[in-house]
Amino acid sequence: MSTAIEKVKTEADKAKGRLLRTFESVPDDKLSFSPGGEAKTALQIVEHAGGSNLFFSRWIAGTAAPNPEEAKKHQDESHVQTRIEALQLIEESHRALLASLDGISDATLEDDRESPFGVWKLRDVIYLPILHYHGHASQIDYLQTIWGDMDWHM
Repeated sequence: MSTAIEKVKTEADKAKGRLLRTFESVPDDKLSFSPGGEAKTALQIVEHAGGSNLFFSRWIAGTAAPNPEEAKKHQDESHVQTRIEALQLIEESHRALLASLDGISDATLEDDRESPFGVWKLRDVIYLPILHYHGHASQIDYLQTIWGDMDWHM
């Protein structure tokens, strides 16, 4: 395994940890809190992160990625109803993400990967799950400030 890929796996573990620490600090009575309108709840944000890990896994592996309509349908349907289900989805999808990273090498980093977002170099795709985790951890951090939780949960 290349040093670059090992670094990505380490950073993905750290980013997942940040998301989980932030999510674990959400009180049970706030798991389904939405500030209004179409705004996502903490449960929906974590569900989205887990589902996206499965997409990222397929994208990294070079297997068929869902088309935009399929991704939108999944996004519109809530399948996770409890904290335990959300945590299980993150753990299962993170294992799939790490397995997809195990399946690549330095020699494949310049390969192209097609997606609904166009063609990307694999060397760029492998960093997206890390950014994705951090972005959604920040969304949950923001939700917490709305209900008055000003503590750092990183």
